[in-house]
Amino acid sequence: MGDTITLVDQRDGESYLVGKLADNKCWTLDNLRLNIGDPNVQANLNPSTTNATTESLSYLINGGGSSPYPANGVVAVDTEQTAGGDWMTSYDNPYISITRVNELVPNEYRYGAGSGKIGVYYNYCAASAGSYCYQYGKNSGNATSDVCPAGWRMPTGGPDGEYQALYEAYSSNQEEFKNALSASLSGYFSTGTANAIGSYGRFWSSSQYRSYMYNLRTESSSVTPQSYELAPTALTVRCVLK
Repeated sequence: MGDTITLVDQRDGESYLVGKLADNKCWTLDNLRLNIGDPNVQANLNPSTTNATTESLSYLINGGGSSPYPANGVVAVDTEQTAGGDWMTSYDNPYISITRVNELVPNEYRYGAGSGKIGVYYNYCAASAGSYCYQYGKNSGNATSDVCPAGWRMPTGGPDGEYQALYEAYSSNQEEFKNALSASLSGYFSTGTANAIGSYGRFWSSSQYRSYMYNLRTESSSVTPQSYELAPTALTVRCVLK
């Protein structure tokens, strides 16, 4: 991995580590944790700050849509782990990033040196900043908007996508790839709960596959750059420089 710098998201002041990786592209090395439910953040959501149109952002902010693609489908848990190893979850604010408060999960399950933050889970309507929702009239093709900061975007997926190209840039070496991307085993969110934290990570792409959307899946012992998932499931988001 090349040099890294810190990117400050002007929408909420959150800082992200950014690195130029072996594919010669700049990637965020943290999971996005934009709290769309925060009115202060909403006031800063516009095409000059976000990789999205005014129309799609308005749809997202106003919470349009309904199941299975609600535009307010940003879900996460405000979580602490007890000494007994059980997760204590609260869904009162569905936008709070997950934070580990002790060492019960090994550090390699985290991303970022000691940060412990897993980020926010987004269903695809939310990940696409309201542009990819049935009720919005767009339910096929690749996403053209997303919740990444302006100047950044979600990576492409599939056999010709940027996740696959990055994997090949590391000679398909799983450990080098995961270490370079700081790939977190952040799990996913579905049917009202967070799942598989510490077992694998899932990261949305902008690319469609049949009735699914491509994503990157990383596990402690494997990498699947061409995984795919249904849009209502909530995964994490990384961004690549345009």
